Amino acid sequence: MDRLNQSIIDNWLALQLTVRAIQTAVGDGRWLAVNLTMAQLKVALLLVQAGGLPSRAIGERLAIGPSAVTPLVDRLVALKLARREADPTDRRVVCVRPTPKALALHETLLQTGRNILADVLKEVPESERERVGRALSVLRDSAARVHGRILEETTAK
Repeated sequence: MDRLNQSIIDNWLALQLTVRAIQTAVGDGRWLAVNLTMAQLKVALLLVQAGGLPSRAIGERLAIGPSAVTPLVDRLVALKLARREADPTDRRVVCVRPTPKALALHETLLQTGRNILADVLKEVPESERERVGRALSVLRDSAARVHGRILEETTAK
């Protein structure tokens, strides 16, 4: 990896760490109020991001066995953060989908990040904001291409 790419990666990671430090410093109550284990939160967020997954896929993505997935999903169903649906094309497959409550939780947690980023952007000099916006657009588009490539590779397997 060349020095420029390494510098970009280092700066990106430093930005992430600083934003997390800000969240901790402001006592981000939204995150602290989430009454889920880390595994349950991971599954809930995974379901929101994917729109739903079969239990098998949840286990594969989290590198856990089916016997570990079932109690996680059971707890999310009991908390009304997930629901099970039969797959219309294969009755043997059950898809786990996020509920509106899970979507609202996800949005609440995202809003916390938005608020912090808005504060950070206030510190960016006005003359630099357009440049920052263009750079972030380039990164977003590049990330979308990588995501598309990964999806193609995983569906081709």
